Amino acid sequence: MTAQLDFLVIGDDEPSLCAAACAAKAGAAVGLVRGPGRKKGLQGATAPGIPNDVWRRLNLHEYDLHVDPVSAQVTLLDEDAALATHAGVRETSETLAKAGVHDDSMWADFIEEIRDLAREKFILTAGAGGPDDAVAQLSRMLADPSALDRAARLSGSCRAVLDDIFADERLKNHVAAHALAPSGLGGAEAGSAYALLDWSGEEAWRVRPKGGAKALHAVLEKACEKAGVDFYDGPARPVASRSARYKALSVNGHDKLRTRYIFFATPLAAEQAGVAEASAAFAGGHSASVVMRFKLAERIAPPSGDERALFQIVDSAVDLRRARDAAICGKLPEKLPVEFEFTDKGDILARTAYCPAAFCEEGEWRGWTSQDRQAVAARIKERLVSRMPALAETVRSTRIDVAGPAEETLFAPSDRIIVQPGRHNAIAAAVSLIDKVMNGAD
Repeated sequence: MTAQLDFLVIGDDEPSLCAAACAAKAGAAVGLVRGPGRKKGLQGATAPGIPNDVWRRLNLHEYDLHVDPVSAQVTLLDEDAALATHAGVRETSETLAKAGVHDDSMWADFIEEIRDLAREKFILTAGAGGPDDAVAQLSRMLADPSALDRAARLSGSCRAVLDDIFADERLKNHVAAHALAPSGLGGAEAGSAYALLDWSGEEAWRVRPKGGAKALHAVLEKACEKAGVDFYDGPARPVASRSARYKALSVNGHDKLRTRYIFFATPLAAEQAGVAEASAAFAGGHSASVVMRFKLAERIAPPSGDERALFQIVDSAVDLRRARDAAICGKLPEKLPVEFEFTDKGDILARTAYCPAAFCEEGEWRGWTSQDRQAVAARIKERLVSRMPALAETVRSTRIDVAGPAEETLFAPSDRIIVQPGRHNAIAAAVSLIDKVMNGAD
């Protein structure tokens, strides 16, 4: 028997689970395709913030779920320099002043300006008030003589926006690292200013369950089950269908599904599933995403003394551009930008989005090999040890997961395939997107 769905969500990360559960609670018939298994390397990782309305819609208070926001975003620059910012504007200004950053008084103005730009982006893309309201708001905005300049900045580069506001290179490097590195951006390319808009939002501030609380991923799976989401174990492959309103798929070669929409909460999930041109929605579509877990024989002190922080290793902002260029050319960057965090168990989770999707040697392209994985693992460890020398002697074991585009294209572009662009506020954005599709579905 063939199951018939409104949405088939492919992917089982937190944004996918929230989108699936919210759609099912709203009355849609929803299925969710899990991958071969939850990546062990991701256990204990932070997640995007959960908006209050999503928390209420899914009744997450019923699951003994309590989350803490990340205490700080810290960038470990070259020459042992470090810079930190916090969710609170005042706390950040005070921290920057103590670090000798002369732009500390500009921080509040920067956050306000970036959030104003984000609101203008919302207007330009026809916000919640509908097209008529969006036109009225757009007319009012264009009455401002500086409005066109601000609109142009929306499609400009991250570096241009930062250069226009800050003078301190350390602060510009810090903001660029946290805004751009998760998507593998370089900062000079057109459109990279959008990353600042997402990064500055409250729902982009990452969270993790408090000690002793239930794991977020497990709670969201239960919320999906309670909402009536059907789970399937992948992979999913399209099959021939005469219907223009439904996509037909087989899952793991057994389950037959018909769905009105196939939904991807992240562009990486779409790439891994074999969606053609998924990288168009993913600023770092030229790259593979790598996660590496370090299990330690004993805990080590974090560079800033704060295990609840989220860290970036970037010598300078120019290294982001060089790393992106190297990945595009099929090379492993020399100064690999690395994000890392400490788990409650004392493990270290490291991530990078600047590894090439494929390697190029003497003009010939090839896929990943075991030697490439070893080289990337060595490079990531090298970067961590450069900031935490004690790590070199206490690593008990490591695990590396590489996630990149599928080897073959399975899904052609279609208005029935929805790919959420890469977002810092991925949970809020995914739920909002699936709600909009539901409200406008034919």
